[in-house]
Amino acid sequence: MLTALLAGLIPAALIVLAMVAFVWLIPALRRGRVLQQAGLVSRKVKVFAAGLYGRQQQQEVASTLTDTDLLWVHYLPDHRNEAKAIVRNELNRRGYLDEDVRQWMPAAGAITVPPAYRTTLSHKAYLNLSRLRAVWSKAFRLILAAAFVILLVAGSVELSYSPPKGLDDAPWDEQRAFFGNEYVTDVYFASHRGFSIFFIGLYAVSVFAGMLFSRRSMRVLLLRPFGDRRMTKPLKKFVVKTLGTFGYVFTLSDRTYRPNLFLTLLLFLPIQGLDLFVLLFLTPLIHNSTRIATVKNERKYRRLQRFLLRRFRPSFISFLSEGQAFNIRCTEPWWKPCILTLMHSSEVIVVDLSSVKSGTDWELQQLRARGLLRKCVFVVADSYGHTGATLLERYFEGHDLPRVYAYNAAGTPLEYGAFLSKLIATVDVALTDQARGQRKVELPI
Repeated sequence: MLTALLAGLIPAALIVLAMVAFVWLIPALRRGRVLQQAGLVSRKVKVFAAGLYGRQQQQEVASTLTDTDLLWVHYLPDHRNEAKAIVRNELNRRGYLDEDVRQWMPAAGAITVPPAYRTTLSHKAYLNLSRLRAVWSKAFRLILAAAFVILLVAGSVELSYSPPKGLDDAPWDEQRAFFGNEYVTDVYFASHRGFSIFFIGLYAVSVFAGMLFSRRSMRVLLLRPFGDRRMTKPLKKFVVKTLGTFGYVFTLSDRTYRPNLFLTLLLFLPIQGLDLFVLLFLTPLIHNSTRIATVKNERKYRRLQRFLLRRFRPSFISFLSEGQAFNIRCTEPWWKPCILTLMHSSEVIVVDLSSVKSGTDWELQQLRARGLLRKCVFVVADSYGHTGATLLERYFEGHDLPRVYAYNAAGTPLEYGAFLSKLIATVDVALTDQARGQRKVELPI
């Protein structure tokens, strides 16, 4: 009997393992290989990160590393300050100045995650995918509205009659006898069965949409002012109405732009099926911003890089949230490395100039210094519109000033046609660059 049981379990186990390998393991290995081929490998050196090694050991290791490796050691926040002092001394001995070492940042090629979209995808095909996704999104919300109506009907009948457990499986005569009304009986059971069908349909549609639109995987980096809820509220609407249509939007997390607290608390409740209900019903209504990474060390930083190569999961979540931005939480030492990686790995960079604080100041300096202006789109909330051009004059003095597009409190660009043309032109340049295997095509401001 045991032999027969094992003979039945082994094929089932092999099928499960094959499915896991196909769905998770093989894609994960492929992403790791892509990152390795792009030179995005671990730069952490254990001798300089752990407190178990003495000064002499660290000096010996430092003397064997290349200049680039030493500069990476000094750059990464994971390495200890005393170890970085040893690295600086070694670099000083090799002719580097302290100021050059402290200000060193990796070149674009060392931090750029390759595109997730196919190079053979034409400009027209990409835009058609974006338009089709918008149609699917509206249809999905109509189904969602119908499911809510059915849920309300079923709930009202439940509250009015309090049917006993197991009534669904009872004979029809007993069911009708309980309600005392054939019409109410039909409504009750039709709503119960209808909701189950709609629930399964919603999940099937969203999964299929995740697969169908996974090629629409261009990255859009949103640089924005932090800590001001008045600015963030219309900006979230702006992301859903415009940016989310063209690709996956990424932004750093703060107290005003983070996952919805109510949904997060619901997911902790030990109720079977609640997570799916939150995902399929509440996320589309609230346009929840999903956290994809919490970067506090190099391991988490590399996990973020791997996520940027994913196609189905971002497509699935983005479809349900109607294109709301993914957010990334960073500790203070890691926000600049994350932003630099996202700047060079994104095809479009949208900069909100409603308010420029110290973080935005540094970001604007990097955009100019690294020649990334060609893929930038500058926007401003209409109530702060007078500040946009003035700020750009300060940061891009001597250069052709880019145009700043204002959006209103509802998140709609005031010059919608001009803004859309600019966004489409930027997407077109990114596709052209990738098809040619380069990123040197200049985009008119």
